[in-house]
Amino acid sequence: MKHRKLIALFTAALLGISAAAFPPFDAAPSALVAEAASEQTFISGNYEYSYVPGAGTATFVRYNGSGTSPKPASYIQTPDGQKKVTKIGSYAFHTASEHGWAAKPITSVTIPSTVTEICEDAFRYCSSLKTVSFSSKLKKIRPRAFQGTKLTEVVLPETVSLIGNSAFLDCKSLKTATIQKKATIEESAFQDCTALTDITLPSDCILEKYIFSGCTSLKRINGITPWTTINGVPVITSDPFIKELLGSFFSQCEGVEFVDKLCTAICDYVVKTETTTNSSEDWMGDAVKARQLHDWLIRHCMYEDEENGETLDDPENNTYSGVFLSYMLNVRGTGIGETVCEGYAKAYAMLLRAAGIESYVVDADAAEAGKKGHAWNIVKISGKYYQCDTCWDADKYWKQSTHELYGTVYKRFLKNNAQMQNLHGSGFKKPYIRVVYDSHPYLTYTRAAAENALSKCNYTFDDSNMDGLLNMNWDFDNKANSSADKATYLSVCHSLGYEWGDVPASGMQCFLYNLFYEFKMSPAYFRSIYP
Repeated sequence: MKHRKLIALFTAALLGISAAAFPPFDAAPSALVAEAASEQTFISGNYEYSYVPGAGTATFVRYNGSGTSPKPASYIQTPDGQKKVTKIGSYAFHTASEHGWAAKPITSVTIPSTVTEICEDAFRYCSSLKTVSFSSKLKKIRPRAFQGTKLTEVVLPETVSLIGNSAFLDCKSLKTATIQKKATIEESAFQDCTALTDITLPSDCILEKYIFSGCTSLKRINGITPWTTINGVPVITSDPFIKELLGSFFSQCEGVEFVDKLCTAICDYVVKTETTTNSSEDWMGDAVKARQLHDWLIRHCMYEDEENGETLDDPENNTYSGVFLSYMLNVRGTGIGETVCEGYAKAYAMLLRAAGIESYVVDADAAEAGKKGHAWNIVKISGKYYQCDTCWDADKYWKQSTHELYGTVYKRFLKNNAQMQNLHGSGFKKPYIRVVYDSHPYLTYTRAAAENALSKCNYTFDDSNMDGLLNMNWDFDNKANSSADKATYLSVCHSLGYEWGDVPASGMQCFLYNLFYEFKMSPAYFRSIYP
């Protein structure tokens, strides 16, 4: 991006275009005096233009009037002859002030029919601007051109091929946006347009990251609602273009209405199918639910493999949407997504909170410069706080999947601060709460609450032999091999047709697998043998 701007400035100097077309947002008027030697200014009433003698084009550089509906000319008659106005210059609808540039209180504007380019910041923070009549020849909208305006609808002509970085960022009143032909849409172009409900995009658009992040009302793409529920099960649309957008683009976005609601529906569905939630048959305690959700996430998401041009730094790897959308889209053919530690931590916190379990995301910076940091979770069980790292437990599952019939281990599940620090080793600094994750309702909490939880992670459950079970701690009282544990184990073995001496050596590993999956033991029956 820096190279691109330098080239633009150099080209402007060669063409004789005023340096006023490229001022920084906070520039003082004195910064505008550097003009190309051959540039001339033409003023017609409240409208100011610049041109280079001998050239047939001009740039509209400043509106000096007080009217609310300016209409710059398409052609100007200069001493050098007639010029076609092809650009709207940077800050053209602002005025210099001691604090930088103040936007004009315009409410509507007609772009000259000859204009092909709207330069950086041309209407930035013109907070009264509601309507724009675009030129039918418009090709490029440069960065931040309409940022912070009150536009309610944007229908771009078919000629537009570039929508610059943050071009419509923070347009809080914008409800619909239509791009009619192939265009490159740069980073954050429509970010935080919180009233935006509908977007229309051609299938060959080139999309950069975060374009619609923070669009908290976005419901439809090309008139299609991207997902629905059938008998309580979330289902993705069959439209191939929308599915492609969900996987390649919206998996990078957080704070988008239909994405967040889909992620909520997935979390609720997983909690419903993986844990007991009915109050009359809710025999699982929070520790068992936390384990079930730990296991589900590990089974359905693997660490980023960096294949097919993917990298650890891909934006979807740091989002909860990347985890849940890739799972729903079945990107590996087995309902398995991929992410990195931050994606795991956010997704696990959301699953836990969907189950009514308090959870937070914790971060640690790398101890060595140039290395990557790490993220994991805090979870509250029966009034006590623990730490969990689903990412590193998943690494064990996917790389050494012979530990247990299910492949799951709990090496970093429900540990105290000291244990987690030892397990992570010297590669990371002291853990801390980095930010408040408030882009999704299940990640909304205060920094103070998270920091309080981090300071109280003084408890642990153990899986000392890494057999995938928590030291035969069936009742989760953190007392291994207690009489209650043994009685429960014997009762369930008998219910499965085993006598104590008949239980195979692998029986301990198979216990929960048989209980919950193969034999599908009902909560009511389990309670009858385990009061």
